[in-house]
This record gives sequence, structure tokens and C-alpha cells, in this order.
Amino acid sequence: MSEKDNQKQASGDNGLVNMVEKLTQELIDLQTQLLFMEDTLDKLDNIVTEQSQLIADQQRQLQLLYQKLETQTQGLQIQPFDLLSDKPPHY
Repeated sequence: MSEKDNQKQASGDNGLVNMVEKLTQELIDLQTQLLFMEDTLDKLDNIVTEQSQLIADQQRQLQLLYQKLETQTQGLQIQPFDLLSDKPPHY
């Protein structure tokens, strides 16, 4: 092989090494981004789970309040409030 051939091969090898290094760095960057996204997804999943539990608890409390109100007003002859027909006095 001539010296020019050796230089071309060395130059080609350097280009290949640079390309491999660049692809390796891009892969590391993508893996890092994926880890951050997975962490964010886990945090959001926990928040949604907590909020779902809170909503379920509030619905149970509201149901108990409705039942208690209904029990207390059974003998009072109170008519239920109807938004469509019962308008406040200022209307």
C-alpha cells in the first residue's frame, strides 16, 4: 500500500470513529431523556392515583351528608329545591 492509501484509510477510520462516538453520545442523550420522561410519568401516575382516591372519599362524604340531611328533613315537610322553578327573590 502506498502512503496515500494509508492516509485515506486512516482518514476513513477517523471518520468512522467520530461517527460511532457521535451515535454513542446521541444514544446516551436519548436514554437520559427516556429516564426523565419515565420519572415524570411515574410522578403523574401517583398524582392521578391520589386525586382519584380523594375524589372517591369526597363522593362518599357527600353521599353521607345527603343521607343525613334526608333523615333529618323527613318529618319537616320541606319541599326539595328545584333550580328551574324556584328562583331566588332577587329575580
